[in-house]
Amino acid sequence: MDDGTPLSTAEMVDVLLKDYQVLREEISVRIGSRANFLGLAVTLVAIVASVGDTGWPVRVGLSLGGGAVILGVWWHIGVLIARLAAYIKTIEARVNELAGTVLLGWETSVPDSRSRK
Repeated sequence: MDDGTPLSTAEMVDVLLKDYQVLREEISVRIGSRANFLGLAVTLVAIVASVGDTGWPVRVGLSLGGGAVILGVWWHIGVLIARLAAYIKTIEARVNELAGTVLLGWETSVPDSRSRK
């Protein structure tokens, strides 16, 4: 390793599996963030709806503006999750190639939602 010795297949698989585990955990965290963000969004909508001293144009404007921000953040988190999943797919392929058998396959077996019509 430090002396220039190449990694064995088992060591390469171990490194890839650690990377795989970290990325799967990151996806879980981001899914949780999305759920928390949804709760915050519902709370903000309730607050805007309950503001009684403003006219309806102000409430509609706040709702539309807030909705656009909420939708943008929700979409961005989803894009990050998709990018993580795409990279995990490459790790799965590499681990399976090194192992000579299918050890990992979750991301590989799930159809890509962008290819659905």
